[in-house]
Amino acid sequence: MNTQNIFGRYIVLAASMMLAVGVSYATDHAVISDSTTYPLATCPVTGQSLDAMGGAVIETIDDREVRFCCAGCIGRYRADIETYAAAIDAAVIEQQREHYPTDQCVVMNTELGSMGAPVEYVHHNRLVRFCCAGCVSRFEQNPEQYLTKLDAAAVEKAQAAGIPDTCAVTGEALGDTPTALVIANQVLWLHTEACAAEIRKDPPQYLHADAEE
Repeated sequence: MNTQNIFGRYIVLAASMMLAVGVSYATDHAVISDSTTYPLATCPVTGQSLDAMGGAVIETIDDREVRFCCAGCIGRYRADIETYAAAIDAAVIEQQREHYPTDQCVVMNTELGSMGAPVEYVHHNRLVRFCCAGCVSRFEQNPEQYLTKLDAAAVEKAQAAGIPDTCAVTGEALGDTPTALVIANQVLWLHTEACAAEIRKDPPQYLHADAEE
């Protein structure tokens, strides 16, 4: 095989790999993907603020991070996981739908709504929208592949809206290569990757409720 053919095959392979992960933009930014941190401001059991009794209590239940207003709520949650988990799903969908970064199904790349109402599914604590119910099982076979595409769409949308001048946590100048934290389907621009830990302590403090980045 000559050099020209080898080079041609390399270009095709590289393009295929970019399409597979949904890369449609160029960026030098580090991207942190967070689909697990509990993004809500209230306890799923009492509906009270997570700070109502001195600070959130964090527990992992059925591979999902859940935050409560007090330790006493954990047992109540475990006694009726299905009901409380469904309530979290509904709240996550309501919180994240407005900021969902793409109008395409991450599995089929078809327009959402082209096969009826989009299917809204919560993976850990993140909304993912599909063109049909059949895409959910395909997503769960390899969620990271599709979440990478969703992250890419979120960062691309945030870049198009304009990167702010300062870090969402420290207020320091971002510089030329800020870090993009994708959480609750929004992008928060950070001075350094270490700032992500601060946001995870209290995501609603930093998330935009009514406006784009």
